[in-house]
Amino acid sequence: MMKKLLLASMLCLPLLGCMAQEPSPPLQADQQWVTGQLENGLTYHIYPDHHQAVSIRLYFHTGSLQESPTQAGYAHFVEHMAFNGSLHYAHNDVITMVQQAGASFGPDLNAYTTYQETVYTLDLPDNLAVDKALLWFRDIADGLTFSPQEVEKEKGVIMGEFRHRYREEKPLEQQYYEHLIATTDYAEHDVLGTKVQVQQATAQDLQAFYQQWYQPQLAEVVITGNLTLAQGEEWIQRYFSSWQKGTTPRPEPVKKRQQNLQDYVAHVATGEHASFSLLIGRGRHSMTTHEQLLDHRLDNIAEQLIDQRLKTVFRDSAQLHSQLYAMNYPVLDQRYTLIGSTFPYQQRSLVQELILSTLSSLRDFGVTQEELEAQLHPFKDDLQYAAQNKYDLLPNEHANHRIWAITNQQVLQSTFDFQYGLKQLLNTATIEQVNQRLKQLLNGDAAIIIGADKQENLEQLTDELSQLKKLRKRRGTQLNAADVATILHQPTQPGEIITSQSIHSDPEIVQWQLENNVNVYLYRTYNNRNQLHLFYSRVGGIAALPSELYSAVDITPMVLTRSGIGSMDGSQVDSYMKRKNMSMQFIIDTTTHWLNINVNKPDLDDALALIHQYSTAPKVDNAQLAAVTQTQQENLRQFLTTPLGQFTNEINLASYSKDSYQQLRYLVGQPTPTRTQVLNVHQQLFKQGKFNLIIVGDIAPSDITPLLRQYIANIPLIAQPPVEINPHFKPSLVNRIEKTINTEDSAVVIHRYVSSDISNQSAKKIFLEDMLHRLVNQKLLANIRESKGLDYTPMIYVINKDGEPYSDWLMIAHVAPANVAQTEQAFQEVITSLTQSISEEETQTVAKQLIVALKPIEDKPEQMAFMLNRYITHGYGFEALMNIEATAQSITAQEMHQRALQIFGDGSKKQISIMLPN
Repeated sequence: MMKKLLLASMLCLPLLGCMAQEPSPPLQADQQWVTGQLENGLTYHIYPDHHQAVSIRLYFHTGSLQESPTQAGYAHFVEHMAFNGSLHYAHNDVITMVQQAGASFGPDLNAYTTYQETVYTLDLPDNLAVDKALLWFRDIADGLTFSPQEVEKEKGVIMGEFRHRYREEKPLEQQYYEHLIATTDYAEHDVLGTKVQVQQATAQDLQAFYQQWYQPQLAEVVITGNLTLAQGEEWIQRYFSSWQKGTTPRPEPVKKRQQNLQDYVAHVATGEHASFSLLIGRGRHSMTTHEQLLDHRLDNIAEQLIDQRLKTVFRDSAQLHSQLYAMNYPVLDQRYTLIGSTFPYQQRSLVQELILSTLSSLRDFGVTQEELEAQLHPFKDDLQYAAQNKYDLLPNEHANHRIWAITNQQVLQSTFDFQYGLKQLLNTATIEQVNQRLKQLLNGDAAIIIGADKQENLEQLTDELSQLKKLRKRRGTQLNAADVATILHQPTQPGEIITSQSIHSDPEIVQWQLENNVNVYLYRTYNNRNQLHLFYSRVGGIAALPSELYSAVDITPMVLTRSGIGSMDGSQVDSYMKRKNMSMQFIIDTTTHWLNINVNKPDLDDALALIHQYSTAPKVDNAQLAAVTQTQQENLRQFLTTPLGQFTNEINLASYSKDSYQQLRYLVGQPTPTRTQVLNVHQQLFKQGKFNLIIVGDIAPSDITPLLRQYIANIPLIAQPPVEINPHFKPSLVNRIEKTINTEDSAVVIHRYVSSDISNQSAKKIFLEDMLHRLVNQKLLANIRESKGLDYTPMIYVINKDGEPYSDWLMIAHVAPANVAQTEQAFQEVITSLTQSISEEETQTVAKQLIVALKPIEDKPEQMAFMLNRYITHGYGFEALMNIEATAQSITAQEMHQRALQIFGDGSKKQISIMLPN
C-alpha cells in the first residue's frame, strides 16, 4: 500500500493540479449595497429601494464580551438607558416619537444586546421622520444622559427581564447550552450579567462603560428603503461626521471558542418531556466561498431528508412521541445537526431504538430519488424567483440581512451570484452525492444528549450511553419507501356553478356561487408567481359541536391527516404532497374550522381533490387514533404538572360552566375519545353548513371554473343547524383567585375584564379593537415598565374569538412578589385613563401603526389569504382590506373611548388572579 502511495505522489509531481485544488470562488457581494466610511471611522451601509418605508440600524461592536467581571450586564444596561433620556429626548420622549411615526415600540423590538454586539433598530413607514430618528441615533452615539433616577428605575425593568428569560428550574435546552459553552470565553459573559452587578451599577459606572465603547470607529449605520444614495450619504454626514473619533480598538475575536461536546445526561424541568438527541458537529458557521455555501446547503438537504424519514417511520409505526426533529442547530460560531425526539419517559427504549435504526438505514442505504426530489422544490423555486424575491424584500428585511452579515462576517450575495450557487447545488445534489452526504454526516461523531424525567435514574441512563453508541454503529435495514404512484380520487359526477361575477376590480376579485352553497373567491395577484394559497372554511369550530364531542375535537385533525385518504395511508399522502410541493393545515379553532393548502398552479386540481376527499371520505386508523390520543393526554398531563398549568386550570374552573367548550379537556375521569366520536366531529363540521373557498394567486378565473365543477360544487353538504357560539361563563364569575404555587421567585398578576358584546360585528369594529389593543399595550408599557419599572414585558391579551358574544381581555405582568399591590394599582391607573378619555392624537397614532402593520399584506399573498378567509368567513366583508388606510382613519377618538368603556367600564366583570411563590 505504501508503494502505491509513493508512486501516486511521484506521478503527481509534474502536475500542479495534483498538488493543489483550484480555490473555490468567493461569494460575490450585492453591488446595490453602498458601503462607505467617515473620517472618524464610522462605517455606513445604504440600500435605496422602491418601497415607501425606511429602516435604520445602529450597530456597535460591543457586547457582554467587552465587560470586566465588575461590569457584568453593563452593555445590556446601557442599551436600556438609550430609551431613558438623551440630549434631545428627555425621559421616554423617544418612545412617543417612535409611536407617532407609526413604528412599534416594545421589548426586543427596538434594541438588543448579544455577546459581541449592541444593535438599535427603527422601522419607519415612510421617510418623513428620518431626521427625528437619526437625531435619536446620534444621541445614542454620544448624548445619553444617565440620570441616576432613571438608572435606579431601570434596574426594576432588568430584574423583570431576568424573570422573563431565566427560570430557577432551568429547561434542558438552557442546561445543555451552558454545558456546551462551558469551555469557552462566552461562559463567563452572560448578556444580562448578574443580578448583583446590575443592582450595584451606578450612573457613573454605566457612563464610563458607554464612553469607552460607544465610539464611531466601533459603530456602523445601516439605512434602507425610500431614499436616494445622495440623501443617505447626506444624512450620514449631517448626523455623524461631528462625532469625535475615540481610541478604543475594535474587539479581537474570541480566543477560547472550542465547545464542550461531551455526552450530557440531566433531568428535564417540570413540564418538559423526556428526550433523546444526537448533536453532530458540522464545522464553523461562516460562509465566504461557494464551496462553503454548497457544503451548508447539502447538509441542509440531508437534515430535511432525515427529518422526513423519521416522521414517516414514527407515523407508520404509530410510535408515541411529542416532538421529532432533525435540523440545523447553530450555536454561536459553530453549526451542528441536531436529531432527536421528546416523549413520555416510559417510551424511551422504543423511541431510541426507532431513531437509531432509522438513522442506520439512512446511512447505509440512503434515500430514493422521489424523496430527494421533494426536498429540492424550495431550491428550484428560489432559483426561478430569485430576482422577484429580492425585489419583494421590505426595507426592514434588507436592514436585518445587513446586520446578520456584519455580525457573522458574511457576504450578501448579488442576485446573479445567488442563482449561480443554486445552479451549482442542483447540479451537485444527485442521488449519489446526497446519499454520500447522508453517510458522511451520520458516520460523524455525535454527542448524546439525554433529558431524563424525574422518575428516571441519571446514573442508570449514563451507564446506557455506551450501548447506545454501539446501536448507532450497527448495520441498517433497508426501508421500502411509500408507494405514491396512486392518484387522488376523481369524482365521477360534477357539480354546478350557479353564478360567477367580478365583485371588485382593483385588485381583481371574482366570486362563484356553487349549487351546494359554497362561495368561492379568487383574489388575483398578477405577481407572476407559481404558488396559490387556499382556505376552505366556515363558521363553527368547537363551538358548533355538542359537549359530548369536546373530548374528541382536539385530536381529530391529527388523527385524520395521519390516517390518510382513499387508498393512501398518512405517509403516502404526505409523500404525495411533498412530491407536488404542496402543504396542508387542518385546523379546528374555537369558532371556525378550515383546510389551508399551498400549491403550485399546475397542481390546483390535486389541492381541490384533497379538499373533496377530506370532506367526503375521512379515514380513521385505530393505531393512529390511539397514538394521537395518548400524545394529547400526555401533553396536557405535563402542562398540569407546572405551576402555570395548575394556575390556568384554577382560573378555567372558576370561570366556565361544566359544559363550556373552554374547559380544559382530557382531565382525569373523562372518557377516551373513540373512532365514532372522531367521525362525528368530521360529520358535523365538514358535511354540513355553508363553506367559503378562498383562492389567492396569479391564476385566471377560466382556469378555476372547470375544477370547481369537478371537485368542489359536488361536495354533498346538508343545511347547518343554527350555531350557538357561547363560552358559557359561570353566572357569577369568581372575582379573585390567589394561589401560592409558583416555584419561581416571582408573582403573576392578571386583571381580566369580561363583558357582554352582542353588537353587530364589522370590519371597522375589528380595526377599532386592534387599535385599542395597541393603545392599551402602549399605556401598559408606559406605566408598568417605563414609569414604575415593575416588569420587563407587561402584556394585554384578547381571549375572545371571532363571533363570540363577549369581550374577554387580560392584562398580565410578571413581577417581584413584593410589588403585587403596586402592580394592581398600576393596572387600575391604565384602566382609569382609558375610561376617562382617549385623545384624537392617541387615536391617530395607533391608526397609523395599524396601517403600517397591515399594508404589507398587499404584497404577501399568504397573509392576504388568511385575512380574506377571516373577514369573509365571519361576515365582516373584504372591502376594509382593500382600503386599509381609509378604514383605520375613519375611526374616531369618541368611538375608541366608547369601546373602551364597553370593555373595561362599570358594565364589565372584573376577575383578578394572582400566582405567588410557594
